[in-house]
Amino acid sequence: MGKKKKETLKNIKPKKKLNSGFYLEYIERAHLSGIVLENILAEHSVYELHPVIKAKVDQILDQCADIYQLAGILLDKKCEEEENADTK
Repeated sequence: MGKKKKETLKNIKPKKKLNSGFYLEYIERAHLSGIVLENILAEHSVYELHPVIKAKVDQILDQCADIYQLAGILLDKKCEEEENADTK
């Protein structure tokens, strides 16, 4: 059996079973997650007082932003795939 190739930004291929609406919904969820986490973790006195907690929370929020960006890339690829399928 061949080893499965690790997924990277260059070789991501959105699954055909999911349409662009699923990716759009995921982007919305990623965005909302970042907002909620920022509201409940970063807008608090403990966050402001303790640099160690602030650093960890900032790391989490950065990762949420990364997920949002990645989902956007996947959506673009899926929309392009759907447009190409429609023109055939």
